[in-house]
Amino acid sequence: MDVSVELAPATHGLSTDERLRLLGDRPVCCEVDSQALHDLAAALVPSHVAGGARVVERGQQDVPFILVAHGGLRASYVDADGRRHAIFEYFRGGTLGEAFVLSGRPSPVDVDAIRDSELLCLRPEALNDVAAKHPCLALRFARMLGARVVDMLSSQDVLASFARQADRIPSCIVLVTAGTADLRRTRDLFACALSRTRITTRLASEDARRALDGSPECSGDEAYGRLLEWLGRHEPGCDLLLLECGPGDPSWLDFCVRQADRIMVLLGDGELERDGGKLAWWRDAKLADHACHLDLAIVHARSDRLPRGGASYGRLPGVSRVHHVKADDPQGAESLARWLHGRPVGLVLGGGGARGIAHVGVLKALEEARVPIDVVGGTSMGAIFAGGHARGWSADTVMDHVRSLFSSRFALYDPTIPVRSLLAGRKLDRVMRELFEDIDIADLWTPFFCVSTNLSRAYRQVHDSGSLRDAIRSSCSIPGLFPPFQLLQQLLVDGGLIDNLPLDVMAEYCRGPIIAVDVYPYRRNRDDGGQAPRQDLRRKSERPSHKGPRLFELLMHATLVGSQNATTLSLSSYPPALHLTPDVARFRVLDWRAYEAIFQAGYASAKRALEAGALPPSLWDGA
Repeated sequence: MDVSVELAPATHGLSTDERLRLLGDRPVCCEVDSQALHDLAAALVPSHVAGGARVVERGQQDVPFILVAHGGLRASYVDADGRRHAIFEYFRGGTLGEAFVLSGRPSPVDVDAIRDSELLCLRPEALNDVAAKHPCLALRFARMLGARVVDMLSSQDVLASFARQADRIPSCIVLVTAGTADLRRTRDLFACALSRTRITTRLASEDARRALDGSPECSGDEAYGRLLEWLGRHEPGCDLLLLECGPGDPSWLDFCVRQADRIMVLLGDGELERDGGKLAWWRDAKLADHACHLDLAIVHARSDRLPRGGASYGRLPGVSRVHHVKADDPQGAESLARWLHGRPVGLVLGGGGARGIAHVGVLKALEEARVPIDVVGGTSMGAIFAGGHARGWSADTVMDHVRSLFSSRFALYDPTIPVRSLLAGRKLDRVMRELFEDIDIADLWTPFFCVSTNLSRAYRQVHDSGSLRDAIRSSCSIPGLFPPFQLLQQLLVDGGLIDNLPLDVMAEYCRGPIIAVDVYPYRRNRDDGGQAPRQDLRRKSERPSHKGPRLFELLMHATLVGSQNATTLSLSSYPPALHLTPDVARFRVLDWRAYEAIFQAGYASAKRALEAGALPPSLWDGA
């Protein structure tokens, strides 16, 4: 649709001298010769706009260059919830539209007159005519816009935004296979996964020797130059170069890592212990000396046993991320490929008491649809189910634990003298020990994080290392209901107090598509008509199966409602590829014995969305 706003001509305008004085004060006109300034002033068309009138419409093409002679303008935009936000105001001498004129792009904002205003406008074609006659004017415009970009980049928030949007797809990956285990099958599966969506050329040391014709006299700088030339001949014919090497050929390894955008090291489980915890070849290869991103994949024997020692591997110099994969496992190889292609799939689960059981239904639907999950995180009940998934449990296994726990009417109910909380928390501690034992977060099959609220320092605490049990126990410690959890001399309570759906944290971990499941939304998706779900704290005519004291419900609601603004902001700033809000508003947040119905609600919500094509595989496989 063509969007345009016609400006009314002014009945009177500024004199030529007034225009020249106004233009001469603008930075864009500094160092511009007098003739160019006169021609620019003469081309300006005076326009009058009444206060409150629209000057530029969002999406409008051919936005003019505008100089404010009298009055004022305000640029603004409307967010996803229909709220308007002012982002800049222009008064006498202010200019806008330069970027739109030079780029030919439509306006991303609305511009309205704050009060009755006199404007001097220059249509793009008129400005082009003046710039063609006076190239110095076009150069000044370009320099001014360049200075604005540099100023904008000085903001840390803007830099972080660019970092999230940066093109992170590498064109040269070095695959180092190390250790005594036979990792050839895992290496080949990884190479196949990389090449499934990108044209990939695999080169090894044998290929390099053939390129040098096996000439023993060719060495040093001459050999290096010939290898660079040989590599350059391969690059135009593929999307990705995969250079394969091992620690047994140090000269080839050194050449490869100097060409790498990313380095992936495959290492057999236990190599660190067998080498005394140092890996001498790692130090000698100087992998940490290179600026590129270095991933380490620990290859484990196929079994149900959890990995061990992941934190030690993570302390090797230069390692950016540690992955755990099973030997000869195509799914693990594909997950590694998604990480290196910048397309890992993230799943973030929100808190909501008993309503969080809907997450298990969502996990079940995702499993059936073969949607991969490469990193998982959550808050409160979401953290519990995220932890279960991260340790390798299927949705059916997780649901078996739910049934076993909540078949008892008072599964977590252990009243105490209310000094710090209404419940003693001993039952909760026992459940955490049974579910998560002494597992270290670094030893999970799927990368994991959860969030809690740090009362000692008044900020959100992100848990992505250390004890899994302690992290989840902190995240689900509802203040007033359960006692705070003390960790490293800090008092931690439920993360839902300030961040019930940590999308922004997930966006830092995961550059690919994100699935967000919100079981405590005060606002529905637009697909649901924008209606708010019923959040009823009163007793209902149909009494729920768990007749807990009303105070418990109030504590739960008070904990979760405080982070609703944070959730709304996260959804706007980091829109997920799939945002699910299962229909669980009819359940009380402590209605634990309704677990089957809540599970089905989550399953049905995810099933409908996936069958409707809301999450196509192209989001993560690049097809």
